[in-house]
Amino acid sequence: MTKRNMARFKREFSEWQKIFSLGEYTVSFKSKKFNDRFAEIDVDAEGCIAVVCVNDAEKWTDEMIDTVAKHEAIHLLLARYSEIASRRFIDENELMAAEERVTCILEKLL
Repeated sequence: MTKRNMARFKREFSEWQKIFSLGEYTVSFKSKKFNDRFAEIDVDAEGCIAVVCVNDAEKWTDEMIDTVAKHEAIHLLLARYSEIASRRFIDENELMAAEERVTCILEKLL
């Protein structure tokens, strides 16, 4: 991934982060070699920190960058819900609130 491509990826991801009202997250970006994926995101939903690792071995087009950046931002949108749902003991009200948050965001966009 070239510097230009990474800059585009960051811009596109940040735009979706803004659209999804996820400004509470601090996001950093890294290049990494993957054999089986374009990118991945590691999210600490409680700490509101995320790291997006982007495959630097891939030959990127602008369309691919835009699609993958949006895809990873959707993972960020679902991160809190996923984190709550994976706990051993789930607070139903907290889970419902996380689902409602995602629903309200999507409702505004669709």
